[in-house]
Amino acid sequence: MADRLGFQYIVTMNEDALPAELPKDFDLEQYIMPTCLTDATEDGGLFGIRFG
Repeated sequence: MADRLGFQYIVTMNEDALPAELPKDFDLEQYIMPTCLTDATEDGGLFGIRFG
């Protein structure tokens, strides 16, 4: 739906929240973005917002 309507859908998930077993034909690596969200430093946060 996001492709069809031209918007971006952002989901964040802790890596330990994934199911223990995924279908053999599911390639999780193709969906992992290199961006790491963190609030450990002053420049961290999401869209300029600090949580906590």
